Amino acid sequence: MKKLFIILSLTLFTVGCGKEETVESTSATSPSKEEQTQVKSLLYENEEKGIRVGDIKHWKLSKEQDSNVVFQNENLQAIITILPNKQDIKSIKRDLIVGAGDITIIEETDKTLSFQSNRKESIQTDIFIFQVGEKMNIVTFVGKVDDDEMNRPKIVEFKEHIQFN
Repeated sequence: MKKLFIILSLTLFTVGCGKEETVESTSATSPSKEEQTQVKSLLYENEEKGIRVGDIKHWKLSKEQDSNVVFQNENLQAIITILPNKQDIKSIKRDLIVGAGDITIIEETDKTLSFQSNRKESIQTDIFIFQVGEKMNIVTFVGKVDDDEMNRPKIVEFKEHIQFN
């Protein structure tokens, strides 16, 4: 439980305070012609983690770490975190709330959590939790509260382009 708390806290802190930094993902082997066509339509793929993200206009891969993949679209970041299925969704959400500090919860459902930080330049965090097999897949969107209306369609579009295996 402490490990989850530390990973997610550091991720939210790093992403919330980070600058945009784009990296290109590369493949270790040369893909076939069929795979090349498929690769062109993907923004990101990692078979080991079981993640595929379709190509989405204005989104870029920002950084990839052990259990996190970060994407950037202007002032909105999307973080995909893959965790072993050792905790239930309620305890994951509880750890996220505790780790976030001084916040106001906007909305909470069975598999989602939205909150905003209580500070001068308030940040909104929207979290979606998907259980796939032995893994918990957490998709977190972080952006300024003032940009929420503009970011909603971007969040919906990004979520539509994610596939977990």
